[in-house]
Amino acid sequence: MDIQTATYITDFYSDLLTLRERHTIAKSISEQYDDVNALTLIKGGNYAYTIKTATIILERFKDKIFLNNCPKCGKLARTPMAKQCRFCTHKWH
Repeated sequence: MDIQTATYITDFYSDLLTLRERHTIAKSISEQYDDVNALTLIKGGNYAYTIKTATIILERFKDKIFLNNCPKCGKLARTPMAKQCRFCTHKWH
């Protein structure tokens, strides 16, 4: 998964995570964790953290995730509700 897709998923679908997972994500990466799963998530820095978190969300809630790809160029739109591509400027209103 690329960082753009991972960021999109974590930005718009992180509310699908459990309360414990949200709590883990909200904490600073530099803090110490006792939870082994949290340590696995934060190992590798911000990019790895975002990608691993998005992967968890996508695996658990694949049917609820809408990747809003442009019908013309196929690239990911800024938001799930966007109707204009930021790359090729195609509109699908």
